[in-house]
Amino acid sequence: MPEIILGSIVTIRLNPEKYPNSPFQGKQGEVVLIANDENHDGPIGVSFPDWYEIADRDFFRFLRDYGLREKTEVIRFEGNELEIEADWRQPEISDERLCDLLFDQSMWHTRRVLRRLFIPGFYECMYEECEKKAFFRILVNCYGVVVDFDVCPEHAIWHGKSCDGFPAKK
Repeated sequence: MPEIILGSIVTIRLNPEKYPNSPFQGKQGEVVLIANDENHDGPIGVSFPDWYEIADRDFFRFLRDYGLREKTEVIRFEGNELEIEADWRQPEISDERLCDLLFDQSMWHTRRVLRRLFIPGFYECMYEECEKKAFFRILVNCYGVVVDFDVCPEHAIWHGKSCDGFPAKK
């Protein structure tokens, strides 16, 4: 197992018998502090990304309830409570919360999802008259209907836009 160092991406893996309802269980963060200063929570400080506020409101409610209001707050853990990750994985986030984050609750009402697996570089860009390969799946809000489109890097600028319509191929 790789060594935990500053900048490591870790997933919190607490003992469920000791911490049955911990809001930190399964969350990912970045190691920003390693200090052997006898802190009772542990020597390794983890900072969590701001977007957990949208993805898991209970998590940030917990932080507020314990006086940890700053999003840059560092939470400390023991080394055996952390699992090092090779890369940053997006935590589970519902389509509804993702759309709320991008478009606000009052700006959308329906979600249309592409029913095919997204494989970068496999399909053609869905933008009209573009023959490049698609490397991104984006979300576009057209009159309150949020729709997936697979696009090339040039047309990825449409991600998160609210508009009259995405110029898609017929």
